[in-house]
Amino acid sequence: MSLGATLSPFKSKLLESFLMISLMNITEKKGSADKQVILYFSWPIGDVVNDGIDNDIYVGEYAVVSYPSLDDWLDIVVKLGHRSFFSNMSKAYRQIPVYPGDVGFIGYSWRGYIFINCVLSFGFRSSAHICQRVTYAIAFIFINAVFFIINYLSDFTEGKDRKSV
Repeated sequence: MSLGATLSPFKSKLLESFLMISLMNITEKKGSADKQVILYFSWPIGDVVNDGIDNDIYVGEYAVVSYPSLDDWLDIVVKLGHRSFFSNMSKAYRQIPVYPGDVGFIGYSWRGYIFINCVLSFGFRSSAHICQRVTYAIAFIFINAVFFIINYLSDFTEGKDRKSV
């Protein structure tokens, strides 16, 4: 809330008629005291937010997210040695706003209060793709300034190559 990523808390039940309220979970981030809210936009199956998000198309384009492997990242580190630099974008999702018209789809309830995310959320089918598009745009700028960059989302790969949408 202090970063402007979440509108809250609201006590009004009136909001529930204008919002899709999703289930949520709070997990601790590995190696940190930070907590992360994960919203279940795919459960229960039927009439949920992710049902309205295409698996393969985003803004009219084929949208498969492919993650580089740890070996891809290590190749650059080995090639550049001490000139390598690693940037941790641990809050990347929380820096990318959602389209204002979609805010009504990302509500959740906790302890009798209603919260509304106004940034990408863990659980949206398209969040990884949107985040990767933004970070690839940043990488494009740096690569053209003669930097080597790997866009690596460690929260999802856990040492394995995965494909997700």
